[in-house]
Amino acid sequence: MKRWILCFLILALLCAIPVPAFPEEVFCATEEEYLAALIAAKQSAEPRSFVSFEIRVSEELLDALYADNYALQHQLELQSGMVEAHEGSTSGVLIRYRNCVFDDEAFYAEDLSSLQAALIQGARECRDKIYVVCGDALLKQISGDLWTEMQWLCIEGCGMTGMAMLGSYCTMGILPVLCVPSPSYHESYLLLRALETGNTSSLSAEEQRALETAQAWAAEIAPGNAEDVMRQIHDMICARVRYDWDKELDFDQRHSCLGALLEGACVCEGYVDTFYLIGTLCGLDVRIQTGTVSAEGNSSRGNHAWNWVRVNGDWRLVDVTLDDQESGTTYDYFNIPISSAPGDHVWVWGPDGMRA
Repeated sequence: MKRWILCFLILALLCAIPVPAFPEEVFCATEEEYLAALIAAKQSAEPRSFVSFEIRVSEELLDALYADNYALQHQLELQSGMVEAHEGSTSGVLIRYRNCVFDDEAFYAEDLSSLQAALIQGARECRDKIYVVCGDALLKQISGDLWTEMQWLCIEGCGMTGMAMLGSYCTMGILPVLCVPSPSYHESYLLLRALETGNTSSLSAEEQRALETAQAWAAEIAPGNAEDVMRQIHDMICARVRYDWDKELDFDQRHSCLGALLEGACVCEGYVDTFYLIGTLCGLDVRIQTGTVSAEGNSSRGNHAWNWVRVNGDWRLVDVTLDDQESGTTYDYFNIPISSAPGDHVWVWGPDGMRA
């Protein structure tokens, strides 16, 4: 074959191979254009996924963006929905972003109460990451004395399981956005979320059976006021569940509603998980609380969990575990106002915030 024919065939083959098209260079001379460029970058990626991009700006805009310790740039980043900002090197007037994250559903919190509400809502939605944009007052408090308490706030009052949070810390980058990364939640949260979204196919066969059992139990509860309903649930769990003293079940079952609903046995976390699940299905406003408890006549303390139920605007303590005695059901730890909570139950972060 002649050389010119071979060259022609190679050229034709190369022309047939699609070449990736590079996007047109983004150039911004105003704040509005820069914000639009950030929003365009957000729209090019899946929500809460990493995205990298570059923006070329005028020298005047660059000076404005970087003035006062990058105040305008961070303001526009937050306005666009950016929650994780990882800016690479700046070459001349070219600003490079690497692995940034946008989240239009990020929460906003100005104080401790709204922060706790945001974390609780994020937990109920079983988010892989919870982002909270912090107001100036809250940011100052976090950077002061609250930062070391953040993981305990997540564990004790916001539905996240303690084992998953050990070694997993809240983070904050150059933006005033708190990130609670990849937490795990009580089993009841996962079941309720699947039921709420209608995506029960995401549950395992065991979880689906547990949810069906919980719905059947909830259907047996007669309608009434909050105190009537929580008493029925309290008595039902005491009658049908026993404490797994001998650790007959595996860890996941023993520490969740799976053991209580499917095997009739669990430890304190399973009791509160079950009460939360049934109570929520019956329309109660329930919380899961973790803390410590001391045995009578014993100065040492052990980890424990119990529930809060909101009744007429006030939180009431319900500890089904301690009321489920071998001799029968007791009411020593039932329907106790938070202001009169027994001294043997100690917590830091509860439904009403920090307690000394």
